[in-house]
Amino acid sequence: MKRRILIRKATQVLRLPQIRALRKADQEHNYVIGLDSSLAVLCIHLAAVGTVDLCHSHARDVFRELIRHNCSQFIFVHNHPGGGPPSAGDQDVTDWLRKAGNWLGIPLVAHVLVPGESEDPRDVGEPMDILEPRRRRAKA
Repeated sequence: MKRRILIRKATQVLRLPQIRALRKADQEHNYVIGLDSSLAVLCIHLAAVGTVDLCHSHARDVFRELIRHNCSQFIFVHNHPGGGPPSAGDQDVTDWLRKAGNWLGIPLVAHVLVPGESEDPRDVGEPMDILEPRRRRAKA
């Protein structure tokens, strides 16, 4: 039986081998981490690779593996090879993914920006650091 990896904080995302490698990447990468309802990782999918300062992901590339693995929620991860804070475009992507995920029934729980090598990884994920599992509604 495979060991389950639980993600409860955005900083834990940085410990995943695929994501840790992004600190040294020279191009932007967009990853999707699919989770079950208890925040256990079901899949880690590379959705897109871009240039040094831009990476576009299409909805079909983001949600394909989430649907295939029957994920109940997800984390979107991308890197800034040159470092720097989240951009206005990053916020737009977060808003777009949140709307698309809610429409599909696979909500976004966090958008994690992987810092460059020279940045402190403890600065990641402040707005959405604690990831809470979705609460099931009580049946009437």
